[in-house]
Amino acid sequence: MEVIREIDRGGFGRVEECEIDGSRVARKVFDPNSEIRKATPIEKLRARFKREVLVQSMLPSTFALPILDHDLECDEMWYTMPLCERNFLVQIQMDKAIGNIPREALTQILEALEDLHSRDLKHRDLNPRNILLHDGRWKLADFGLVSPLPDSSSNVSSSLAAWGTFSYMAPEQSLDFKRVENTADIYAFGCIIHDIFTDGQRIPLAKQTCDGPVGLVIERCTEIDPGRRFKNVSTLKGVLLTSLSQPLNLKPSTASNEWRSLLTSAIEWGPERLREFARFISKVEDQADLIPVFMALDEEILEHFFQLDIGYAESIAKEYASWVRRSGFDFDICDVIANRLLTIIEQGGTDVKATSILALARLAKSHHRFYVMRRLVRVCSPEMDTALAQRMAFEIPVEDAYWDFIDSAAGLGLELEVFHPTIGTVLLERVNRHR
Repeated sequence: MEVIREIDRGGFGRVEECEIDGSRVARKVFDPNSEIRKATPIEKLRARFKREVLVQSMLPSTFALPILDHDLECDEMWYTMPLCERNFLVQIQMDKAIGNIPREALTQILEALEDLHSRDLKHRDLNPRNILLHDGRWKLADFGLVSPLPDSSSNVSSSLAAWGTFSYMAPEQSLDFKRVENTADIYAFGCIIHDIFTDGQRIPLAKQTCDGPVGLVIERCTEIDPGRRFKNVSTLKGVLLTSLSQPLNLKPSTASNEWRSLLTSAIEWGPERLREFARFISKVEDQADLIPVFMALDEEILEHFFQLDIGYAESIAKEYASWVRRSGFDFDICDVIANRLLTIIEQGGTDVKATSILALARLAKSHHRFYVMRRLVRVCSPEMDTALAQRMAFEIPVEDAYWDFIDSAAGLGLELEVFHPTIGTVLLERVNRHR
């Protein structure tokens, strides 16, 4: 193995570009700096390095860099990974130079983080230098501070050690590193978004923001109280993508902007505020006023509305479904909108369910989105409530929505029997008439 150059150096080791049998790889070598060596026993550091290799090896290569080889028994332990094109810090700088917003990259980073959290693991050092482009996809790297494996009896975390990259560190991590939750990674991601939309200068361990709709996303990511941040990556992803999809030339009214701002704390609303919001929605005439407020309605907020007052929640939900049916969306937002419609379908009564299913079907067909088609088929399966199926069999002809359902099934390569028999009969009759 020939060392070509040093690529990077962190607190726990150095990363080198090496050549092995004519191929170039990246090798991380166990080499803690003097400050860390003084603060932590060497055996504990070695155990942490071994755990890093173990965690990275078990993660899917779709979301994390694969481990190619390793030697964890020698004094200078090491492991090798593919040599990547660049880190996300470089990408941010490149995008700023041309005025691009890396929406696809942010989506991939969140998908990787969501997978990590689904395994009950926390990264605890998420920052742009630890996100690398490999095989055309952005992946997580440097799991040196990852939380203990769920089945691990060893404890190699220092309870009061403020480890991590300071400018991306959640306030609670600076006080008690060991006990941070997934929301610490969400705080770090908020700082990454802040890097993209600002000059990156900020007061560490504080709540961050920027101009525009995405500023509200950054604010919620970086709340000082972890309990006020997004509770999970899925919700964060939905809110972020909808914020980034709003037209740049959108000019909503002052009232619309005020409600969008108020919606950032909607889970704390009481019945009176919900009633005021429902009244506002019912009176809106300009489409530009609906976009920012409806984009802000995530699943958590919708569930809270139904718990507060089902009547006003259903009023808002009907307007939301109507808005979806007559609107066009960016391709990757369709999944987010579909998930919100599914939340409404789960919470609402028959009338709201029917209205929302029609919106789901229109979204599936008009955007030819397989994810949405599959959700539609699942909602309208033979296991569907009979009364709701009968209602849909009435609504589909009234709304002339036949082909929204027919084309969705065809798009997935499925026959109409995939739907509840009552719905399938109505659709089959329409197909036969067409022939």
